[in-house]
Amino acid sequence: MLVRGHGGVVICRDFDVCCPMSCLCSAHDAIEEFRLKFQEAPTDVLVDRHKKDKRRGVPRGLGAGDVSILNLCGKISHVPNTDQIFNAGCLPLVSKIRDGFGVRLGTATVYGNFVTSPYANSTLFRGCKRCGDVQKGIELIFKEGSVQEVVIHMVVVMTMLPHAVAMAARQVRAALYAESKWRAETPPALEDTVYMQAVQLTCGDKKVLVHVYATGAVFFFITCTEKTVMEADSELQFVRLCREIYACVERVC
Repeated sequence: MLVRGHGGVVICRDFDVCCPMSCLCSAHDAIEEFRLKFQEAPTDVLVDRHKKDKRRGVPRGLGAGDVSILNLCGKISHVPNTDQIFNAGCLPLVSKIRDGFGVRLGTATVYGNFVTSPYANSTLFRGCKRCGDVQKGIELIFKEGSVQEVVIHMVVVMTMLPHAVAMAARQVRAALYAESKWRAETPPALEDTVYMQAVQLTCGDKKVLVHVYATGAVFFFITCTEKTVMEADSELQFVRLCREIYACVERVC
């Protein structure tokens, strides 16, 4: 069910109905919700009983507003002039990787993937879900005292809105532009945006590319524009930022 108002404001609601009266009651509920949310009466209501479930594909166990870190990427700087940085017991896990950067050493673990430079002065990590995963990977792979510093470069986070989102809804982008906590702009259309609305936010020393999908899935691609040294609870600052952005979008959906 789509409830539409002035200025391109649209909300999408799914209802289980069993008869015409049930459908009318559901439409009434959606209209009243629209009135309360936007302080205006809707212009029209579109009901389609044959529409497929737009929420198909929602990850199990991820409820509305739950924040899940999908990928934590960064760089480990090693202590200079260290002869051997790898733990002897971990050497069987280390394999050579040949790419455009030359021959590097890759280590795949349950905590994430770690790729060490040819001269063993730095290691890139990705696929970690928590700062604790990075630390456990370091303890597994490298000798004690061989790590000088750990820096976070990028974080990918996902959450779910409580409802599907109409891609024609203009209030999502408008709400993000109106918020004073960040500066918003529309990024270049580099991919198919039929099923997704994209907004680029600048929040202090972080840039956040927000993707809002028709299913209600929201992805945050956070890039650290300044040096962000990893600490034990560093992921909490990213989670807090994503929750602030989520709250702004959820209010108008």
